[in-house]
Formats: sequence, structure tokens, C-alpha cells
Amino acid sequence: MMAATFVDMRRIWGVTRRRDPATVKFMTGLSLLLTVAIPIVGGLFLWRQHTLPVVLLLRILLGIGAFWLAVVWVWLFVPGAVLMNSAANARLLPRQRRRLVQMAIAGWLLVTLAAAVAIGEWGAFPMVGLYVLGFALMRAGHLQAVALTVLPGFWPALAKYVLPAPFVAAITHGTGLLMLSALLLVAVAWSLARLFPAAGDRHLRRRSEQVVRLSRLDAGGWGTVGETDSVMTAPGLRAYRAILRRDCRAPRADAMLMHALGPNAHWSAWIAAILLVAGLNLFAYLVVLVRGADAVHSFIEGFSWGGLSGLALMIAFSTASIRQQMDRKRGEQALLLLTPLAGDRALLNRRLGTRMLQNALLQWAAITAGVLATGALFGDAGLMLRQLALCCLGGQVALACLFGDFSRTPKLGIVRAVLLGALALFELGVAAGLGWLCGALLPWMWPWLIAISVIAGALQVRHGWRVLMAAPVAFPAGRLA
Repeated sequence: MMAATFVDMRRIWGVTRRRDPATVKFMTGLSLLLTVAIPIVGGLFLWRQHTLPVVLLLRILLGIGAFWLAVVWVWLFVPGAVLMNSAANARLLPRQRRRLVQMAIAGWLLVTLAAAVAIGEWGAFPMVGLYVLGFALMRAGHLQAVALTVLPGFWPALAKYVLPAPFVAAITHGTGLLMLSALLLVAVAWSLARLFPAAGDRHLRRRSEQVVRLSRLDAGGWGTVGETDSVMTAPGLRAYRAILRRDCRAPRADAMLMHALGPNAHWSAWIAAILLVAGLNLFAYLVVLVRGADAVHSFIEGFSWGGLSGLALMIAFSTASIRQQMDRKRGEQALLLLTPLAGDRALLNRRLGTRMLQNALLQWAAITAGVLATGALFGDAGLMLRQLALCCLGGQVALACLFGDFSRTPKLGIVRAVLLGALALFELGVAAGLGWLCGALLPWMWPWLIAISVIAGALQVRHGWRVLMAAPVAFPAGRLA
């Protein structure tokens, strides 16, 4: 019985893995890159403190493994399993639905347990589990599950400043934690089982709705954009439509070149991230009125490492959408070349490169301004300097991804993405070393990181611009590959 179960699960995993091997390769390369940093961290501890934190290094390694498993499980397995749950496949493998539910629940449990152990706090199990469940349901097409990812993010602030202390202590320790974890397990089993309906005609109707939702969200790879451009938020789409109408009334060749890449390549796609930062500022002001500035300062200081730093490093992925759209929108590019709106073909690369650079710098400036405004609320120069340094590092990686010979290689490529990640880690290490030589690691590390990022970014833009100018006409992308 057990052998048959493992055989069924291996077949199912083989099908879902082949659905997008590029994502598995990317995540494997990224995990290997992060794992390389473990001996570096151990060496720094051994050098500075003359001790080797074996437990900490093992927790970091486990955290990397949990991150890899979470992305692969959420991005590949869950949507692939939902699509596999069809009447035809059920005929081929009668036990399929039961195995899919078992693998979904087992994957969630494994990811959550590994993440909780890596954090080193069993009280984090319910919040981590809720977060992972929310992302899985969103990836399966249930966008309303975003609410499940919001609560864990604000749990530290809620537990410290909003909820009664006895209540927080009761549900994060002992019997209360066990009861909360048990309720979460029941909710997860029910939610994941609902993803795989089995009810005749009702099943077919529900599955057709799932397939439509998945087709809108399915990007064919982690960190890419969808085929239908429907993943943009409503504010972003409204802004893009207004800009498109304006550009169509007074058509300019350089502006229309960017519209050939679709709305996801436009700066308006980042309006949601900017609104998130603005909402955080508003929330902070409201808490100031209720709890006082000290409480908000403590909240922002803790949130900055995960939330604000995450937004800063999101800049690094801002140009990845442009490269993906460059590959996906070949038909639109070819149609544009048939119209007078394309302008002189001899100037197409120069006009396109100028607009792409302007678009990338505008995205960087908007997100960086929002991040720095949050730090400026409390007059913390150290916090603002750190966030500016991370924004500069993210912007440097984004600009390094921007240009290239689009007629041959429109996609960024996994190898290049991993190399850029390695370069960013190397720059962090160099900045830390220079800060230590200046007498204090953290205060001096961030100015050095800003200088290194700006210089490296300028050199990479200069090199990429030369490659683009020497390349054949960019549109349609990939025609010479």
C-alpha cells in the first residue's frame, strides 16, 4: 500500500515538475547561491567572535531549503495539481484526487515546519502556515486569499500594540498554541481539499472556473508576468489606460514603442507597491495618534528589515517584467513596425533604449521616495541611509538587466540572473569589508554600498547601451535567435 502511494506521488510530481523546468532550475541556482553565503557567515563569526555558531548556520541552511520548497510547491505544484484534477486524468489514475490532496497537505506541512524550525520559534508556526496557505490559494486563482497573507505580516505590531497581552500569551505558548495549530491544520485540510472538487457536473463547472483563473495568473515561471496582463491592479490599469489614450491622441514614436510591450512593462504596474508604502505611512500616523511616536518607531524599525527592505529589493525585479514582455509581445511589435507610429527603424533602438531607461529610473525613484518617506516620518537618519543603500543596490541590479541584443536574446536568462545575484552579494561583502576598515561595520557599510552600486550601475548601463546600439533592430524580439 505504501509503495503504491509513493509510486503515484512520484508520477504526479514528475508531471508538475515538467510543467516548468525553468523555474526549478532558477530556484536551484538561487538556493545554491544562497548556500554559498553560509561559509562566509560562519567565517565572519569565527573571525570576529572566535566561535562557530553551528546551530545558527544549520537554521540558515534549513531556511534556504524551506524557501526553495515553498516557491516550488506554491508556484509549480499547486496550480499544476489543480489542472491535473480532470475527469480524463481520473480515469487514468483512479486514486489521483486523493493523492493530490495528500501531497498538497503534506507539502504545506513540510514547508511550514521547516520555516518554523528555521525561525527558531514554535509560536511562529500558525502565522507561517497562514502565510503559506494564502499564497497557495492565490496561486490557485483565489485572489481574495490575499487577506491570509496580510495578517502574518502585521502580527508583530498587532501583538505588541493592539491585542491584549494575556490573549497573545495564551495563543502563542503551551495549550493555546497547540489548539491554534490544530485549528489551522483542520482549516488547511479543508481549504486545500476544496481546490480538488469531485462532484460530477458541479465538478466540471467549478474546474472550468479554476482553469480560467489560473490562465490569468499563470506566468510559466517564477517572477515573470502573465500572458493576459490581468495581474495588474485596478489602479495601475486605470492609470495605464489614461496614459495610452493620451499617447494615442498625440502619437510619438518613442512612447508607442513602450506600449508595444503591454501594460506590465509600464511604470504604472508599480502603482500597487507605491500605494502600499503610502498606506503604511498613513497607518503609522494613525498609530502615532493612538500609541505615541515611540511605539511607531519600534514598529517601523522591526518592519523595515522585512517590509521596507523587501520593497527596496523589489526594485531589482522591476526590469525583469520588461524583458519578459519583450519576449511575449512579439506579435504586437511586428504590427507596430507596419505602422507609421514606429518611426524611423534606424533610430528604433536608440528611442527604445531611452524610454526603457526613463521608465526604469522613474520606477526606482517612485519606490525609493516612498521607502525614504516612511523612514523620514521618524527622523531616523540611520534607517533612511540603510534603505537608500538597499534601493541603490536594487536599482543597480535592475539597470544591469535592462539592455541587450533583443533581436537574439530577449529573455534575461537564468544564468545571468544568478550571476547578477552573486554580484549583488559580492558588493554587499565589499561594502561590509570597507565599513569594517573604516572602524565601524554598520554605520559605514551603507555609504560604501551606495557608492559601489552607483558606480557599478553606471558602468553596466554604459556597457548595455553600447550592446543595444550595436545590435540589429530590436523589434520583433528574438527573431534572430
